Amino acid sequence: MIKNRYKYIVAFMILFMACLHNYAQAQTIKVAGKLIDEGTQLPIEGANVRTVKGDVHLGQTNAEGEFNITVNTGAAIIFTYVGYDAVRLTIKDANSLLVKMKLKADDKNAVVVQGFSTRQKDDVTGSVTRVSGDVVKNVPVSNFVDLLQGRVSGLNIQNNSGAPGAVGTINLNGTSQLNVSSDGYLTPASPLFIIDGVPVDINSNYSYGNNSGANNVNPLSLIPPDDIESFDVLKDAAAMSLYGSRAANGVIIVTTKRGRSKTPIVNYRGDLFFRRPPSLLKTIGGRDERSIRINTILNYDTLNNEYLKSQINNIAFLSDSLNPYYNNSTNWQDIFFRQTANQTHNIQVSGGDMKFNYKVNLNYYNEKGIIKNTDFNRFTFNMFTLYNPNERFKLSAAINASHGEKGNGTSTTGSQTGVASSAATSSLLPPPTIYDANGAAAGGDNKNNLNKVNNFSGNLDVQYMFLKELGLQNVLSYNYSTNNNNLFIPSRLSGSAADIRYFDDRNYSLNNRTMLKFTKQVGKAIVNAMAFNEINSYGSRAFNIRLAGTANDQIKGPLGYQWNSSQGAIQPGSDTRQLSYGGSVGYNFDRRYMVDFTYRWDLNSTNGPSQGYIESPSVSARWNFYREKWLSDVSWLSEGSIRGSWGKVTTPVGNIFDVYGRYTVGSPYNNNPTVVLDLNNIPNISLTPQIVTNLSTTLDLGLFNNNVRLSIEAFYKATDNQLMTILLNNSTTAFNNYNVNGGSTVNRGISFTGDFVVVNKRDFRFNLNTTVSFDRGRITQLPNGVRQRVIDFTDQNASIPILQRVGSPLYSNIMFVNKGVYATDEDVPVNPSTGLRLQYGRNSRFFFKAGDPIWADINGDYVIDDADLVPVGNPVPMMYGGINPTFTYKNFQMYLSFVYNYKRDIINSVLASRLSAYTNPKSLNALQDISKYNYWRPSNSELTAGTEGAVFPNPFDYTRSSTIQSFRTNQTLYLEDGSYLKLNSISLMYNVDKNKISRYGLSQLQFRASMNNVFTLSNYSGVNPEGVTSLGRDVSGGYPNARGYSFGVGIQF
Repeated sequence: MIKNRYKYIVAFMILFMACLHNYAQAQTIKVAGKLIDEGTQLPIEGANVRTVKGDVHLGQTNAEGEFNITVNTGAAIIFTYVGYDAVRLTIKDANSLLVKMKLKADDKNAVVVQGFSTRQKDDVTGSVTRVSGDVVKNVPVSNFVDLLQGRVSGLNIQNNSGAPGAVGTINLNGTSQLNVSSDGYLTPASPLFIIDGVPVDINSNYSYGNNSGANNVNPLSLIPPDDIESFDVLKDAAAMSLYGSRAANGVIIVTTKRGRSKTPIVNYRGDLFFRRPPSLLKTIGGRDERSIRINTILNYDTLNNEYLKSQINNIAFLSDSLNPYYNNSTNWQDIFFRQTANQTHNIQVSGGDMKFNYKVNLNYYNEKGIIKNTDFNRFTFNMFTLYNPNERFKLSAAINASHGEKGNGTSTTGSQTGVASSAATSSLLPPPTIYDANGAAAGGDNKNNLNKVNNFSGNLDVQYMFLKELGLQNVLSYNYSTNNNNLFIPSRLSGSAADIRYFDDRNYSLNNRTMLKFTKQVGKAIVNAMAFNEINSYGSRAFNIRLAGTANDQIKGPLGYQWNSSQGAIQPGSDTRQLSYGGSVGYNFDRRYMVDFTYRWDLNSTNGPSQGYIESPSVSARWNFYREKWLSDVSWLSEGSIRGSWGKVTTPVGNIFDVYGRYTVGSPYNNNPTVVLDLNNIPNISLTPQIVTNLSTTLDLGLFNNNVRLSIEAFYKATDNQLMTILLNNSTTAFNNYNVNGGSTVNRGISFTGDFVVVNKRDFRFNLNTTVSFDRGRITQLPNGVRQRVIDFTDQNASIPILQRVGSPLYSNIMFVNKGVYATDEDVPVNPSTGLRLQYGRNSRFFFKAGDPIWADINGDYVIDDADLVPVGNPVPMMYGGINPTFTYKNFQMYLSFVYNYKRDIINSVLASRLSAYTNPKSLNALQDISKYNYWRPSNSELTAGTEGAVFPNPFDYTRSSTIQSFRTNQTLYLEDGSYLKLNSISLMYNVDKNKISRYGLSQLQFRASMNNVFTLSNYSGVNPEGVTSLGRDVSGGYPNARGYSFGVGIQF
C-alpha cells in the first residue's frame, strides 16, 4: 500500500511539473517598442505586426513608430511595411524593443510615376526607373546630374564640362539630333525635368549679344542634392506621352523630401570639400625654349645662314635675352589653374503625419572654380506641405526660391578659350602685371564677369473625391527666372577706354492641368480612366546694354564720355501658348494582365497656321507571368513580367518667326529710322511638328527571393520631321536660309539592368547594381531628298567638316587617312607618267619628302587634295553604362560608382595644337614637351632620311608647315579610341550608435568622406576622354573636370 501510495505521489508531481511547464510556455506578455528606418532613424508609421505562425494580425505602429502587442513568450513575429524588407523577431521577454527596417533597393510594391498618376511598380506598363536620392547626397557637387551617371540604363550622361554650375550632355535612348551649330555643338535634346510638379526645360538656351546661353546658370544647379528624395526616369512613349511635346526626349521626375514624423525633425548636413585640377602639361621654359626656336630656324630654313642670323637678331624675344621682359620662364598654366577649398551647408526642418506634414529646406553652396574667376554660389529655400484630413480631400503645395552666381572667367561664352589661348603663351614673357602683354591672364584677376540668376517656382495640387470611384484634381505650377550678366573690362585690358556690358533676360512658364479620374473594381478587374485639359504659357524677354568709355576704371557710370559709342537693344523674345486635351484608359485583371491607352491633342502657337491639333497616342501592356498558377511551384522565380509599348510624341519645331518671318531695324534713310524685313530666314508657313515614335519591349525577372533582379529592354526610336536649315543663294532669293522639315533618324538599342544581393549577413551586406546600354543610330532622310550633305564649321581651334549620309551614322568626320611618316625620300610614291613624287595639291609643284605624313591617295592620281578625304569615325559611343557596388558593415556604409564608355571615336585636337606649335618658331606661343612622342628625326644633314616607323611627322620643318600642314586636325592621326572606365565617386559613411548620442539630444550623427572623379582608365592619349564635345572633339577651350575630396557631418535632432 505504501509503495503504491508513493507511486501516485510521484506520478502527481510529474504531472504537476509538466502542467507548470506548459503554463510557463503559454504565458502571454505585453511587449512595447518602436519601429524606425535604419538609414534615417525616423519612425515608420502604419507598419503591420503579425505572428509568423497562423498569420495573426497583432497591430500597427503609430505616428511615432510605436507599438504595443500581446503575445506568448517565444512567439515569432514579423514586421512588414511597403518598400521595406520584412523583419522577424522571437519574443523572449517583456523588454522594450527597438526594431530597425531597411528600405528595399527596388521593390515590386514601390510606388513609381507613370503619366499623371502613381502606381505600384508591379502594375506599371511603361518603362520607368526609380533611383533613390541617396545616390546623390553623399558627394558635394554643384548639380545632381553628375552623380546619376551609370545609374539608369539608356540614360547617357557625359560630364564634358567641369565648370561649377554647368551641366553636361544628357541623352535618353540614343542621340538623334542632326543639327550642328556653327561652333560645333548639337541641338540640345535633354529630357524634360519635373521638379516637385514644376516642368523645367533645360533645352531652352538663350543667346544674345556677345553672351551665349552656355553662360547662364543651369536651373538644375539650383536644386540641392541633400533635399532630393527620388528620381523617376520615364523612358518610353507610354510613360511620357501624356506630358506632351516637351517630353519627346523623355521625362525625369525629381521628388524632394517630405515630412514623416509627428515630432519635428531638424537635420543639418555640412561638407568641406576640395577641388584639384588635373595634371597640367609639361611646358618647356626660358632658355630651353629660346634655344629650340633658334635651332629650328638655323637647321630647317634653306636660306643663307648669315641671313637667318640677321633675321633672328631682328626678333627681340630671341636675340635680346638680357631684356628682363623676355628673360623669363613663366608657366602660364600655374597662373590660371588652382586648387580650391569649398563648403556647403544644408538645414532641413520637417514633421507631421499622414494627415498633415511639412518640410522646409535651406541650402548654401560655395565652390571656387579651378580656373580663376569661375566661382559658383547657390542659395536656396524649398518648402513642401501636405494636407490630407480625410480620404476625400488632399492638398499639397511646394515653393522653391533660389539665387545663383556664376563667374565666367575670361570668356563671354561657356567655354574658356581665353584661358586656352593665354595658357599657350610663350614662357619668355613676364607673369601678369599692370603692363602685361597677356590680357586674358591679367583679366583673370581684374575682369568682372559675373552671371546671376534668381528663380522662383511654385506648385499647388488639389484633389477631391466626389465618390469612392470618381475624383477631380487640379495642378497649377509657375516658374519665373531672371538671368543677368555683368561684364566689366578695365581700360588697360580693352584698349583706350573701359568697357561695360550688361545682359538681362526674363523667362517664365505657367502650367495648369485639370483632371477627372475614375477607378472601379469589379471582382478581380480594375478599370481606370482619366480625362484632362491643360494650358501652357511660356516665354522670354532679353535686352543688352553696352557703355564704352567710362570716366575711369573706378567710376563705371551712369554715363560715359563716349556716349555716341554706347549701345542698347531689346533682343527678340518668345511667347508660346499651348492648349491640350487628352485622356487615358487602363484595364488591370488580377494584377496579371494590364493594358493602357493614352491620347493627347496639342494646339501650339509655334505650329504653322494649317497644322491644327497635333496628336500623341500610345498603347502599352504588361503580363505578370509569375502570378500564373502554373508557375506557382517554381521556387526560384520571385517575379517575372513582360512589358511592351508603342507611341508617338509630337513636338513643334522652330518658332513663330520661322513661320511668319519678322521685321527688324534697318539702316537709316534720310537720317530717319527704318523698319525692314529680316532677310536671314525665309518664312515657311508649312512647317510641321517633329514626330518621335517609340517602340519598346522589356523582360523583368526577380530570382532567388529577389536576390537577383534583371531587366532587359529593347527599343526602337524614330525621329522624323527634324527642322533643318538649307543655305540659299541670296543673290537670287534675297534670303540667306530656309528652314524646312527634312531630317529623320532611327535609333535601335538594347539596355540591361541588374541588381544583385551578393552577401546578406547580419553585420555585412554587399549589393551590386549594373547597367549596360547599346545604341545604334542611323540617318533615314535628309532635306530635299538628298543622299548626303557636308556641314562646315569651326570647332574652336579646329575645322573638321562632318558628313551626314542616309543609312550611315549621324556624324562622320571628313579626314585624310594617315598611314605613318615617310622615313626617306625614296619611300615617297613616284608618278610613273611624270616621274615626279607624290604631290600636295594639284598644280602646286609641292612634293612630299622624308618626314612628311603618309596620306592615302584614295583616287590614285598621285595628288593629295580634297578628293582624298573620306568619312571616318563615330563620336557616339556604341556601349555605355555603370557598375555601382554598395557595402554595409555594422554602422559603416560605402558606395562606389563606376561609369564607362566603349567604342567612341575622339579627335585629339589638343595634341595637334601641341605639335604644330613647333612649326612657328617666330611666334610667342608656348612649347610643351613632346619628347615622349615618336616623331620623325633626321639621320643626315640633307634631311632625306630619318626615323623608321615614326608616328608623327617632323615638327621642326617650319618652312613647309604653312603649305602641307603636317599637323592638320582633319587626319586620322588624331582619331583615337575614346573608350574609358572611370571611378566616378566613392563615399564612406559612419553612423554613430544612437545609444551613445541620445544623451546629447541627438537622434542621428553621421560622419562621411568622399572622392569624385577619382581616376579614369583609358588608352586615350589626351587628358580626359570624357571632357570632349558631343561631336567627339577634344578642344583646348573646354573646362577640365577637377578631382574632388570632401569631409562632412550629418546631425539630426
